[in-house]
Amino acid sequence: MIENVKNRTIYIAAFLLYLGIFILSISVNVSISHDSIFYVLGAQNNEWLFHPHHLLYHVFTQLIVNTSQWAGISNDIPFLMSAASSLFGALMMVYILKIFIELFDLKKSLALAASGVIAFSYGVWYYSACIEVYIIPLFFVILSYYTFFKHEGKHYYVGLYAGLATLFHQMYIFLLIIYVIAYLFRKDKLKDIVKFAASYSLVVGVVYIAVLIFDYKVSSVSEAISQLTLYAHEMPEMWSSFGLSIVINDLIGLGRSIFSIHYLYSFDAIQSIVSQKFPNNSFNEEIFLVRNISAFMQVFLSVLLFAMIVLFFRFLVVSIKNMIRQKEHKLYKVWYLTFLVIFVLFFTFWSSNNPEFWISIYTITIISFMRFVDKSKKELLALTAMFALLMAYNYFSTIQFAKHIENDYYLERIHSISDIVQPKDVIVYDQSYMVGDYFAYKGYRNLLAAGKLGSDEILHKIDSLQSANLQSNIFFVDEIFNSDAKISDNYKKFKQEIGERELIEPIEVNDYKIYELIIKNK
Repeated sequence: MIENVKNRTIYIAAFLLYLGIFILSISVNVSISHDSIFYVLGAQNNEWLFHPHHLLYHVFTQLIVNTSQWAGISNDIPFLMSAASSLFGALMMVYILKIFIELFDLKKSLALAASGVIAFSYGVWYYSACIEVYIIPLFFVILSYYTFFKHEGKHYYVGLYAGLATLFHQMYIFLLIIYVIAYLFRKDKLKDIVKFAASYSLVVGVVYIAVLIFDYKVSSVSEAISQLTLYAHEMPEMWSSFGLSIVINDLIGLGRSIFSIHYLYSFDAIQSIVSQKFPNNSFNEEIFLVRNISAFMQVFLSVLLFAMIVLFFRFLVVSIKNMIRQKEHKLYKVWYLTFLVIFVLFFTFWSSNNPEFWISIYTITIISFMRFVDKSKKELLALTAMFALLMAYNYFSTIQFAKHIENDYYLERIHSISDIVQPKDVIVYDQSYMVGDYFAYKGYRNLLAAGKLGSDEILHKIDSLQSANLQSNIFFVDEIFNSDAKISDNYKKFKQEIGERELIEPIEVNDYKIYELIIKNK
């Protein structure tokens, strides 16, 4: 009883500690997590969106926003959505501690140090402090893991938690296979495996079918499959080809889930290499974020990064040796290796250098290795050093910059022209990623993405927008976001044509931002 009270005290203290750290770390920069602006804009417009790949995330955060606003708690939509990630991040860390203490019988000091190695990895820390979908489903994955190993008879609950993880992010559909294999290895009765599968299938199936019928209004099985595999055919470029590059991309994706790479963008050489390797991508947001980093901090973070790589390599080698050497805990090995093989194989071929898809792989790997860790002072010191270095490194490389709104590449540029370009004005821009969403977020209503349109069509749409807003001026704003190399040929051709007709006038804002105003009826 006394031990349970002590454990409960540790769990409550850990929850409050991690929640406080995550809340204090909340990112006001929605550009470096890229998709965040879409989620914020959807919540701002009160759009109850069921996205096929993370079905419940949007409606869940929308419910949080609406409830908070109704109760008069807060109207700060980005903060509320980020705080939801912080809450589930802190809850996840409590259950990771419960796994370490209750299932693995680790000393509390060792369990806390190991939890820090997870909590202060870039993926878990930053995504517990920003607007993104990944932490909430990962909490349910950890909850299902804890329940599976702690309570052998709770098959329905394991199915429920695994199902909720899938509803918040579709990639966890693989949990169905993982748990069935684990149940078979544990030699559970067939009826108990059916209980798990039925619970999972009902949770996931009923919700998805309801959304497909009533929200997507599909009329055939093929149409339903097309909706459920949206990214696979809408973004075929995300699939990787066989070759050495997929191994390199895997290492990049995994490394980025552990270590922030933002400070690296402050080096000209790194910028050059990245631009050459990814010529069709813009890294303005990342470069802008760390533009003011000092030379001392560059050296300091480089030293920390090297030290951490050494420590993590040591931890990896020792953990794998321990896992092979120790013959017990076979069920833990089977569960982990099944998870690892399925997830690594899939994400090797889908967006493999994206850190977001490696967060769960890293988290589950650290948890699984702790099952076989040496319970020694030497290991405690090593884990403590790892989490302390991780915390310092990821804070100074990303977290400190993301906490200041002036480091948001898009918002700063919009702010710089706000005295000239008013919300009622017509804004014409290329088809550039996120630009229109940021203007919409800041209250600009008359927006025209012209990069894929012909010249006559652009002029017709501009005329329609201005006719509906007679007091508006018309601005081209592409230069504040893109270099000429990033602007589409259609858009450059149109600007050249109207320039030759003397229909545009350049306006300079500061010493590096140029805006062009259409002079109507000149």
